Amino acid sequence: RLESGAACEARHWVGATPALAATLAKPLQRGQEHVAWDAAHVCAEEDSLDARDLGPATIDRNGHAYRGSWSPIGSKLQFAGCVADYGRGCRPWLARATPARCARPQERKEVVSIATVWGDSLWHWACESSVGLLAAPPSLGPAGTAHLHVTNASLTFETSEGAFVRAWLRRLGFGHLVEQGRVVGGCVRAERATMLPTGRCAAPSRRHLAWLSERLRRDAPPLEPRTALVVTRKDRGARNWAAVREIVARRFDVVIDHDDTVEGGLGPLDDQLAHFARAAVIVAPHGSGLFGLAATAPQACVVEFFPERYLNLCYAAVARRLDRTYRGLLIDAAGDAELAALPGVLDECVLRRRNATRGM
Repeated sequence: RLESGAACEARHWVGATPALAATLAKPLQRGQEHVAWDAAHVCAEEDSLDARDLGPATIDRNGHAYRGSWSPIGSKLQFAGCVADYGRGCRPWLARATPARCARPQERKEVVSIATVWGDSLWHWACESSVGLLAAPPSLGPAGTAHLHVTNASLTFETSEGAFVRAWLRRLGFGHLVEQGRVVGGCVRAERATMLPTGRCAAPSRRHLAWLSERLRRDAPPLEPRTALVVTRKDRGARNWAAVREIVARRFDVVIDHDDTVEGGLGPLDDQLAHFARAAVIVAPHGSGLFGLAATAPQACVVEFFPERYLNLCYAAVARRLDRTYRGLLIDAAGDAELAALPGVLDECVLRRRNATRGM
């Protein structure tokens, strides 16, 4: 593990503070978010990312593995308790609980699990669940027979979410699992179960992110210095987000709109990742619209707007572990993004990229 305790928390928070606008740093400090974030994530990174063979086991949709008797009592099965989860939430109360929604587990001979809590949502799938494939055993290869276990069974069906997951697996080099029908979701019981070390909640490790970036950036288009990407979300953002985009458009020749408010506006996964790769600056509200950070170029700059009522530094952690330039700005309690600081932040992004390019 990395160093832990107060010294680690203080060192990492001091390092992050210059990346945050003063208006943002104050509410973060007031809420002690920095202490919780650093203690749980930056200061507790796993050394080992090896797969764990559990033998016979049941794994629920949240990635908690159980062993025990299979005798039904009422409508449930009885299990000995949580035996493995790789930091996915197994706590003492979970060790006494039965698996989530496991009254009728699906039966498979061998499964390899990357299921996680919230692993059926975009960000948690991309940067927590799927990065566990870094440690994929040979049994998940094209000639293997193991099934890949994911959080939600709906991801294996013909839905928009399922289409995204299938495209993501192909991008990571596991498209054969899709083609061979070797993806299973929900609760599963296996004669041999293997747990892969997924990314911690909101904090995949540097090794996870390096692996993910290498795969997402294969055949990526080059960074375009005069191109910016602006993320627009239905359920996130600010009342004055159009003004944010206008400020960006005045400083860049090309603005790519990553806009999920437009029907079909995001396009295929490969196109979305190419947009992240091309952009010199990514401007986005906090949320899963930043799922493509690992596809950005090393010289890219990330500008994230945080709602004052929900201060979560998970994307700051990812940007820092990817060694991307990162700046955080505030959306105030009224729902307005701070505009005054944005021009200076964008200019700083351009300057840092130029200086980095000269130093190469």
